[in-house]
Amino acid sequence: MRHVLLFVCLCFFAQISYPAFERTNQGSRSTALGGSPVALHRNEWAASANPAALTSITQRTLSVFYTPRPFEMQELSHGAISFIEPTSFGT
Repeated sequence: MRHVLLFVCLCFFAQISYPAFERTNQGSRSTALGGSPVALHRNEWAASANPAALTSITQRTLSVFYTPRPFEMQELSHGAISFIEPTSFGT
């Protein structure tokens, strides 16, 4: 029983120990605004910061974003893919 409790506690702490301090910008417009994508209208990267802005997108959208080596550190490279499919009942 003690092993099961230890396993459950380890799983719980593994779930909440994510890199919350890490600010990863998604999309070139968001990066150009200093990492503030909330005010962007009709932006395909709105799903991460402002999901309400997705309602203004009327076409199918696919976006790819990659930051190769910020600060000359390979460990900080970041990539993301965004796909939006507008439907009749919502995006």
